[in-house]
Amino acid sequence: MEHFKNLEEPVREIKRIFKRNGLLVISAPTENLLYKLGRLLIKGTVSSEKGPCSSPHFYNAKAIKKFLNDNGFKIIKEKSLPFLPFFKLFIIISFRKNNKVF
Repeated sequence: MEHFKNLEEPVREIKRIFKRNGLLVISAPTENLLYKLGRLLIKGTVSSEKGPCSSPHFYNAKAIKKFLNDNGFKIIKEKSLPFLPFFKLFIIISFRKNNKVF
């Protein structure tokens, strides 16, 4: 989801096809200092939108989580990869639909 410039359309489509009791699982980059260092070493830039072999990242895990939470999804579980609290590169989050909003 970090590659979409505007999350409204894909989230609207997810809501449209979401089954009752469905589970939405996403993995998103944290865009923290370690992630940016890796990008600098691989791409030669810390930019999330520019560089060689680049697929732009418009959102990080925190922004995606907030957007989904604000748009009818309730967080069920969250884990980081790797599984070390000080070394989070990606976050895996599972959501269920919030029946109050749908």
